[in-house]
Amino acid sequence: LQHMFLGTHQDNMADRKRKKRYSVKYGDDNPVSKLKESDIPVIRERIKNGHECYQIGREYGVTGEAILAIKHGRTWKHVC
Repeated sequence: LQHMFLGTHQDNMADRKRKKRYSVKYGDDNPVSKLKESDIPVIRERIKNGHECYQIGREYGVTGEAILAIKHGRTWKHVC
């Protein structure tokens, strides 16, 4: 048990990241994602055509903020 040490939750998360002992799942690989990769180009096109983010979000079952994050490139960056 020499690999164990006391620390805060933040210490534990930093250690986990440093040792690459985590898996981040994006897009269709994320089982809890309400959106699919095929939705993103459609959403971006609708944004470009002036549709309101909150309305798009309502139709897809996500928040307007989630659609804004797509619009501003904070999420779904891996989808062209």
